[in-house]
Amino acid sequence: PSQVTIRVFDILGRSVATLTSDEAFDEGYQEVEFSADGLASGVYFYRIDARSLDDETIRTVATNRMLLLK
Repeated sequence: PSQVTIRVFDILGRSVATLTSDEAFDEGYQEVEFSADGLASGVYFYRIDARSLDDETIRTVATNRMLLLK
């Protein structure tokens, strides 16, 4: 189980959406809905920051690119 924050950034590094903010997730695969209303087509980045609820010293951060097409 982890405490997770997921944020979306535009190509200039500005935060355009926060999908979760320090929300507790159980182990395994999870789904989060992302509504791109108000965003233009283009390249965006999402960052997942997960901190273990069992051991506070364990933290995983991943940033990936995504292409939004409307």
